[in-house]
Amino acid sequence: MGAVLVVALLTLFWTGVQFGATVVAGHRVRAAADLAALAAASYASRGERAACDRAEWVVRGMDATLLSCERNGARFRVRTEAVRESGIPGSRRVTGRALAGPAHGERHHSDHSSR
Repeated sequence: MGAVLVVALLTLFWTGVQFGATVVAGHRVRAAADLAALAAASYASRGERAACDRAEWVVRGMDATLLSCERNGARFRVRTEAVRESGIPGSRRVTGRALAGPAHGERHHSDHSSR
């Protein structure tokens, strides 16, 4: 009975660790998306290619992959992904998305809204 209880507790602990690692990986990949979108927006004046290259540099530095970087007017939308290897067969993909544009007062003509 004691051995069964120990195995059950170890299994519960291992499952908790795996779940926690996935949550942390999700936070990391979403933070990478946020920072990449901000980086792209800050490089917007240098052109879309330079902005997306900077976004990719940021994402790589955070151990993730840039899935897409798209300019929409003055805003940049990015998607990121990371693969977290787990102790169980297969792996878990976590993704992040973010949108960033110029700071208030630096709006592009196309971003003005009617009030």
